[in-house]
Amino acid sequence: MKEKLKDFFSRFSLWTLWDEDNEDEWEDFDTRDDYVSGADEKKETASSLSLSPTVIWIIVIGLAAAAIAGYQVSSRRHLYTSYKTEGSFPGEDITGTSYVRLGNDFVKYGADGITLVSASNETLWSSAYTMKTTVADSSSEAVLIYEQQGSQVAVADKGGVLGQFETDLPILKGCVAGNGVCAFLLKNDEDTLIRLYSPDGTILAEVKPTLEETGQPIALDLSEGATKLMVSMVKAGAGTVDSTVIFYDFSSTSESAAKHVTGSITYKDEVIPEVFFADDRTPVAVSNDRILVFSGVKDPTAKADISVGGEITSTFHDEDYVALVQPGDDAQNRYRLTVYNYRGRQMSSTLFNESYDEAVFDSGEILLWSSGHMMAFTPGGVMRFDSDFDGKIVLMAKTPGFRNYCVLSASGITRIKAE
Repeated sequence: MKEKLKDFFSRFSLWTLWDEDNEDEWEDFDTRDDYVSGADEKKETASSLSLSPTVIWIIVIGLAAAAIAGYQVSSRRHLYTSYKTEGSFPGEDITGTSYVRLGNDFVKYGADGITLVSASNETLWSSAYTMKTTVADSSSEAVLIYEQQGSQVAVADKGGVLGQFETDLPILKGCVAGNGVCAFLLKNDEDTLIRLYSPDGTILAEVKPTLEETGQPIALDLSEGATKLMVSMVKAGAGTVDSTVIFYDFSSTSESAAKHVTGSITYKDEVIPEVFFADDRTPVAVSNDRILVFSGVKDPTAKADISVGGEITSTFHDEDYVALVQPGDDAQNRYRLTVYNYRGRQMSSTLFNESYDEAVFDSGEILLWSSGHMMAFTPGGVMRFDSDFDGKIVLMAKTPGFRNYCVLSASGITRIKAE
């Protein structure tokens, strides 16, 4: 039997389907007498009716593989509406504590300090500060906590706090790169100052846009390596509000802000409240009714202009896709979730009815949750999970394994499996 199997696979292996030594025979195969005459047709037909044990085993194995593949496809398209608890890790948090994911761990932050905990709610490190109204921004490797309309800043990574410092001007908005470098919009009398800081508070660069020339900065983002910056400016004119997206490159050591500008694009009668880098080479801007994907920061052009037609309720993204939620078609389908890739191709459009407070891309899935309900979609539009939760959800995260999630609430961390 082993010899027969070996012979069978050697004859039908994908690696030996084409034999260059027999190429001439294939080229003139249609002129051969035994092919044209069909002299051996009866002989071949008779032999084909008798299946050897080897062939039977191959058929059985093939059918089993097809059944397994079919089950996997079916399970990944199945809607799971309940869950079982895989682990529960209690903990008490102060009212007002917020969370942000950092790798496989979670940052807890509030007015009194910042703490990194594991998925088992084990404290990995903690640091104290005092802030009034805290806002967070995160990248793949770092998290920024800052005091909105205040001056206090804390920057951390998985190893601990990289630095705490104070700005000399009130902070309007901030963002952080993977290496901990931060960029801020700072209120400077009637104008807004743009400044880059190292994690220890050292000023790295400064840009002073003026309201008369470029307008008011309202959104900004740093690339992961902190060498590129994009800023959305809004300028009111005679009955119009125009937006300009300005691109900067800080990879050189030039002290002249003008030399850091690598391009700008102005959009008439349009407001662009959100900008982000999908990766170091892909800047993206979101306006009130479209998504603009740029070719880069040097002499940028819009390589994809995605008109979405209608109000955008919220947007979220990862390195592969950008998704948006809009009002749905009727009372039974109050929301529409649409996913695009960065070439402008629509990947899916899905209606759903449950309200939500937060939405994120996490480990290849789209997660949406409110205080007592959670949902998960694939980028292809398949609703994978839809369930109530026994507790007030503060953060939902995807964990390794099919249908595995982690839910953070004021009472602790719960690991669940959709079923």
